[in-house]
Amino acid sequence: MPFYSVKTSIPLDENTKKSIVINLTKITTNLLTIVAPDKIQVILQTLDRNNLARGGVVLSDQYFSTKSRFYNSNYNESYFEGTNMHENLLTVELDLWEGFSDKQKGLLGEKISSYFKEIFCISGDNCLILIRDMKPVNWIQNGIAGDHLEFLNESRKF
Repeated sequence: MPFYSVKTSIPLDENTKKSIVINLTKITTNLLTIVAPDKIQVILQTLDRNNLARGGVVLSDQYFSTKSRFYNSNYNESYFEGTNMHENLLTVELDLWEGFSDKQKGLLGEKISSYFKEIFCISGDNCLILIRDMKPVNWIQNGIAGDHLEFLNESRKF
């Protein structure tokens, strides 16, 4: 079962949040066909720009574009060649029941990355996706662990 945690500096209005939730659900169910939509959980968080960083530089730094892209230990060579600009960061953490192939997880990561790059017009290096395998026993819903034979039926009781 997939659990998404999306953290970003991008302000998210109600319609954008709804769009993210439905699109993550559709992308996931299309690529991982055994996953039921009702078992996909999503948390969305907008964080202050001072709470997100890369390369030792907080997002609110006016030179973030250059300084966050230094690739040597002398901090004098950046792969950024443009003018410093206002940027946003987005992190997607996905805890997923083990059993999916690396190919499936890679394709899922590609689709999610493409989706966020398109809707928010952010560069690819500003979108980080972390996928962690989870044992089904560690997913407990309605007091029933995911490895229980009747998990799907029992977890849906309310």
